[in-house]
Amino acid sequence: MRLAVVETNPVIGFWTKMGFHPTGEVKPFEGETCTSHAVLMEKKLQSVVATSA
Repeated sequence: MRLAVVETNPVIGFWTKMGFHPTGEVKPFEGETCTSHAVLMEKKLQSVVATSA
């Protein structure tokens, strides 16, 4: 799973605690009220194996 967090947003620590890690990829971000960078983060999801009943 991937997401992007604006560098100036203080919630990066939250996403790290949720198991996301920066990919090293950073892209320019230009919002209505700020210009910054978007830090791409990802988390590996566990695959779920279905069992028949």
